[in-house]
Amino acid sequence: MRIGFLFVPSRQLRSGYFFFGHVRNIFLYSLVFLILCPRAVAESPDNSDFRRFWKAPPVVLANLVYAGYSETPRLSAVQNELWGHVAAIRIYDPVDPAHTGKVNLWDAGAVLNRMAPSDRRIYFPRMAITHEESVRIAIGNGTSRLFSGTLSHPILAGTVIITDRHETFHDEHLCRLTGNLGGKGTINRFTGEYRVTFSEPPADGVPVTCQYVHYSTCSDLLSFESGNLDNNVLGLGERYPLPGGVTQDVDGNGIVDKQDGYFLVQWVRGYRDGFGVKKEWLLGSVSQCVPAVVTSPGRPPWYYGTAIRDKDRESFDRFVDRWKQRRSVLYVGAGDGMIHALDAGRFRWGDNPETVVVEKRGYFEWMDPAADFSLRQWWDDLLVSHPRPSFHFGWRSSGAGAKAPDYGTGRELWAFVPPDLLPRLKNNFSGSQDCASLDASPAIADVNIHGRWHTVLISGEGNGGDTVFCLDITDPESPRFLWEFADPVLIRRHSAPAVGRIGCTALDGVTRWVVFFVSGDRTDEARDPSVFMIDIADGSVVKRIFLHAGIDDNGDGVDDGKGGVPCSQPALIDSDGNGFMDRLYVGTDKGFMFKAVIPDDPERPGNGIRSCVLNTDFDYHDGRNLRSVPGDQRRQAIYGSPAVVVDNHRNKSGQTVYDIRVFFGTCAGVGEQRPDAVSDRTCRFFAYSDTGGKDECGGGSSVLDWFRELSSGREGVFAPVFASAGSVYFTTAVPAGKDPSLT
Repeated sequence: MRIGFLFVPSRQLRSGYFFFGHVRNIFLYSLVFLILCPRAVAESPDNSDFRRFWKAPPVVLANLVYAGYSETPRLSAVQNELWGHVAAIRIYDPVDPAHTGKVNLWDAGAVLNRMAPSDRRIYFPRMAITHEESVRIAIGNGTSRLFSGTLSHPILAGTVIITDRHETFHDEHLCRLTGNLGGKGTINRFTGEYRVTFSEPPADGVPVTCQYVHYSTCSDLLSFESGNLDNNVLGLGERYPLPGGVTQDVDGNGIVDKQDGYFLVQWVRGYRDGFGVKKEWLLGSVSQCVPAVVTSPGRPPWYYGTAIRDKDRESFDRFVDRWKQRRSVLYVGAGDGMIHALDAGRFRWGDNPETVVVEKRGYFEWMDPAADFSLRQWWDDLLVSHPRPSFHFGWRSSGAGAKAPDYGTGRELWAFVPPDLLPRLKNNFSGSQDCASLDASPAIADVNIHGRWHTVLISGEGNGGDTVFCLDITDPESPRFLWEFADPVLIRRHSAPAVGRIGCTALDGVTRWVVFFVSGDRTDEARDPSVFMIDIADGSVVKRIFLHAGIDDNGDGVDDGKGGVPCSQPALIDSDGNGFMDRLYVGTDKGFMFKAVIPDDPERPGNGIRSCVLNTDFDYHDGRNLRSVPGDQRRQAIYGSPAVVVDNHRNKSGQTVYDIRVFFGTCAGVGEQRPDAVSDRTCRFFAYSDTGGKDECGGGSSVLDWFRELSSGREGVFAPVFASAGSVYFTTAVPAGKDPSLT
């Protein structure tokens, strides 16, 4: 199925979603489009339909859809920051699933706006700060311009000053060191590694010195209040002058003092003037983030793996039983530099005992509003405001008494600021570059850490940073900070990471839970794209998997895969159902679909991870003719995550015959200024069959099953592909000219 998204000058159709659900003998289909019109703001400043836009897919849970989006403020607004929204939308009535009238249940942005900023629970990790003053890192010799080394780490962003008393470098744009006389350099905040090149060699005998701040964290979270934060943590003070003349006098009293820190804290909490005047809108923009919802624990596929030990299942059963009544929480990152935890009601696995129909996808528990004041108040307000409550809410006449579904209220339970973003919150206030933003999609997983089960949230920061952080959210009312990891190549990674249990690096019979993050490095065209495999227990790097193509299609002597960027979440699968992840598929903007094999035998930890290119075959026979992809159209960019379907079977000897189906689409001409320049660059949707056995990579084990040509010109596939019930679904779009890997 293909859906074309038509772009016109004043309105843009940018996103949509499919919903598939099975209830009793009814199979439900729902197709919803989200309209955004960002170019019509000046024409209709007070028409909200022309001011809202979506850039990320929604999330479906039972009969609800959660969608994040942004809104441009009215022209009369004092604030010019984008307003953030997270909507909960009911897509069918649990009493009568055939009734699919859309009902807007709540908007977390509007709910937060009704809260007093002083009542918000905003957290950050407890940090120990160490100042390093005038540390000598080198001595000039009159000829050398390049200096490198390692500082104590991690380093607080915006605090690095390197100087020879002639030229001074500041850290800006996260990983760059910029000299005031034209010198350039780089720094890795997390490892402390730096490299600077002065515009002129420091004079002979002149010391090159550095001042900076490094820190350490612990799992305890502190309330985001002025009593727990000083100017050093916030990156405020005369010791940290900003390039470009940006002032750190945020309260405007003419001096930089402790009052500036108090003002900034109150501004972040929601006071426009730093004291008592509330902002017009509290929730920051929700841009690239796909919300993630945490429910009571269910039993994931690995639980039924053939190699999973009984004691592992028993320990997980105890975890499930302990948290079976846990409230659901929706997590979303925003442009205010925080991840927000929102009340999402009481989702439960299994069938709803209050309805006649049999639910196959879980349900929201029905509660007595009389016993829950907030639930009663929420339903009272919704029913009063809804034009046809009896028609849309079957529970009122279902015979279930006074009970009603608990869909939550969208209330902010708490918010969290990662430690690396704290010193850049001031940039949000001043509107300067390097704003503290969190516009990446989080991943949620139940994992075992040192013998105990935890629910964790792991997220990058998108355009906001180069850091990955992990929170323990087992108890939604009491989050804990676990770790952070950073690397400059992780900046601009918006997609959610992939989480899985692996056996290849087992130690003493204990397997690891790991998270996979794709790199985003565009600065080194000679480097292979890569995937970081990080241990969830402590944030250490288990392996950085470099994806080497080894293919030179154009004959220029350069590997065509070099300099590529993986642009989406890796597809991680357990190909033989033993409970351990053993394959990974991810595409790059250079047109390569890579496969990585992850040996999964806990008893054989020495096996290594290997990668190869999946899409090397470009011909197939459709029953009548041989169809081929032209040579100049074989390496078009792959931006969306592939859909992977395991279709194995056993032969007559009882051996497993592997058949992994991989579906993905391509796009071409992104960023071109003249559409006619790429009018003949037809994009395609591909289906490959990977018949390689365990630990096999390459060697002709993948074949092209079929492909479908899209409309000629610029139509391409940018979003993740979805497969279900023997069919594959994808959306297409005509790009507006910007490279999706940069947004």
